[in-house]
Amino acid sequence: MLHRVDAKELAFGLFLIALALVAFASTSTLSVGTAADMGPGFVPRALAWIILTFGAVFCITGLLKVP
Repeated sequence: MLHRVDAKELAFGLFLIALALVAFASTSTLSVGTAADMGPGFVPRALAWIILTFGAVFCITGLLKVP
């Protein structure tokens, strides 16, 4: 079975990963805290993890696209 790369989906996945890395770098000085006592970096890092996960999913599906 041949696989082809979906360039648009792969590019969007890489964009999301880059966006998440920028968010991680931007919030590196903020304290995270705990779930009971959230610091100012808790929500931005949680969103960055979600964006990173979606980026990885888009990259994987873009690489494994079946014609």
